[in-house]
Amino acid sequence: MATRRPRLAAIAMSVAFAVSGPAAADTPAVAVHYEVFAGGLHVLSSGMELSLDSRRYDVRVNAQLVGMPGWFADWFAVVQSDGGIDTNGLSPDRNRFERIRHGETRITELDFAEDGGVAVTFSPERNDIGEPLPTDLLAGVLDPLSGVAQLMWAVTGGADCDTTVAVFDGRRRYDLIVTDLGTEELESSRRSAFVGQARRCRMQLEPVAGVFDEDEDSVWNRDSDPRRRRLDIWMANPVADGPAVPVKMVGRSRMGAVVVHLRDARPSSELGRATADASAPDVPTLDCGTPC
Repeated sequence: MATRRPRLAAIAMSVAFAVSGPAAADTPAVAVHYEVFAGGLHVLSSGMELSLDSRRYDVRVNAQLVGMPGWFADWFAVVQSDGGIDTNGLSPDRNRFERIRHGETRITELDFAEDGGVAVTFSPERNDIGEPLPTDLLAGVLDPLSGVAQLMWAVTGGADCDTTVAVFDGRRRYDLIVTDLGTEELESSRRSAFVGQARRCRMQLEPVAGVFDEDEDSVWNRDSDPRRRRLDIWMANPVADGPAVPVKMVGRSRMGAVVVHLRDARPSSELGRATADASAPDVPTLDCGTPC
C-alpha cells in the first residue's frame, strides 16, 4: 500500500509565519510535545525545544509518522534554526531540515548572510528546483522555523498576530498573511494537555515564486483548495514564566481536518522526564489560569 507524505500535517509543525513586536524578556528554555491528527487518524508525533532570550534564539522541531500510516511507511524529520534577536525581531543565521523517508535521507540547509543573501545547499543535489530566485525576492525573508520562533517571540512580548511575512524554504518563496482573531478559552480535552486562554492567529499561505505545482494533491499546487493553505494557531504560555508557544493548530488536508494538540510542556531542564512521559496513557492538564 502506497502512503503519501502527510503534507499539511508536517507543514503544521514547521510552517512559517512571523510578526514584529516588542522585545520579550529572557524566558526559560522549554520543551513541548505534540500529537497530530488528520481525518481523525493519529498520524504524527512531534516535539519542540525552544531557547529564546533577548539576544539569541535556537529552536528544534522533530516529527515522526505514527499510528496506522506508520505501519506502511517510515517518515521522520528534524528541523533546526538559530540566529540573533534585536528590537525588530529575529534574524536567522542558519536553518537545517533533514528528512528521512523510505530509508532515503534528504537535507536542505539555508545560510543567511548579513547582506541579505541566502545560500542554499541540498544533499543529495536536486535538479527540480527551477531557476534561482531574484535577489530582491529574498530581501528580509525568514526560513519557516524562524517564522514560528518570531511568532512566539512577538506574542510573548505582548504583540498581536496581524502581519504579512516573507518566507523562503530553499525552493519556494511565499507570503504568509496572518490575522489576529483575539483570545479564546480552550476547554479540557482528552487529547490536549492545555486548558485556558489562548490567542488565535489565522495564517493564509500565498505562493509568490519557485516550485509549487508538485502534483494535484499538493498543498503547494496553485490551483488547490485555498482552504488547504490556511492554518489557525492558538498561542499561550503553558510553562510558568516561559514563552508563548502553539497549544493548538487546526487546518485542512486531502485527508480532512488536521488538528495538532499540545501533549506536554515543561522547562527544557526536564526534557528527559518529558520524553518518558510522552508515552504515558494519562494526559496531564496544564491550566494556565485567566488571563493566560
